[in-house]
Amino acid sequence: MEVTILSTGLQTSYQDGGRPGYEAFGVPVGGALDARSAMLANQLVGHAPGAPLLEITVQGPRLYFSAPAQVALTGADCPLLLNGVRMPAWHTVDVPAEGVLYIGRARQGCRAYLAIRGHWEVPRWLGSVSRLPGAEGLLPAVERGSTIRITPMPRMAPRAIPVYLQPRFHSPAALRLLPGPEHGIWAEAVLRPFWASSHRVSKVAGRMGCRLESSLPWPAGVEELISSPVLPGTLQVTRSGQPILLLADAQTTGGYPRLGQLHEADIPLAAQLGPGATFTFHPEGWPSQK
Repeated sequence: MEVTILSTGLQTSYQDGGRPGYEAFGVPVGGALDARSAMLANQLVGHAPGAPLLEITVQGPRLYFSAPAQVALTGADCPLLLNGVRMPAWHTVDVPAEGVLYIGRARQGCRAYLAIRGHWEVPRWLGSVSRLPGAEGLLPAVERGSTIRITPMPRMAPRAIPVYLQPRFHSPAALRLLPGPEHGIWAEAVLRPFWASSHRVSKVAGRMGCRLESSLPWPAGVEELISSPVLPGTLQVTRSGQPILLLADAQTTGGYPRLGQLHEADIPLAAQLGPGATFTFHPEGWPSQK
């Protein structure tokens, strides 16, 4: 079976579970930014949690299917149209031969995930289909006119994710933040208004991370650090006072102080914050709370 990309949408890419285990060599983990929604999409078509799928940012693609297929859309609230007819998200959907699938603009959240049942014949590097920042030539992009070759699997009984298990991406979100290695360079009196503030994602936002429109005063007498390990979910603060929240494609080391680290369960929520989205930080485990 071939799936032809009739239009790509705003930023559609191949993703999977990433390539963990190579951070010591400077290779980002990568993979689906909202790993929870990606896992649920794969579950709906009978795939393993880290199987390849399409990550759709804000505005989705239009796809032509040469043969019958089963698909599932999860994540951001995007309209899903099959031959012009609205289909449910968070459900297994049957697509007929010569069917055209269209994913519209997100109304809540930022990233949606489309899983297509079958064995994807997509090139991999270090075990992953996810492209790397600065090394995009290693793996193919989702481009208009290109095709995805998929070896079909037997049709399965359709599944659905119950409403109470479907994540919701309301704005403003509340993200739990654990103390980072350098949190102590800021006084509690400085951090208190930072916690009480609403933060907005700037236009400088992508798979590597997002800069916030907030500001945190740089402590007097503090110099930048030597490069130290960072992870998806690390909150760094630049010398200008601008916080940066790192995501899956971020570098593995950085020289800015690490104020905090997102609770692992809230990283998928952060992945759904596009430019202009607002949220608050909820500090957990900070010394002042003991």
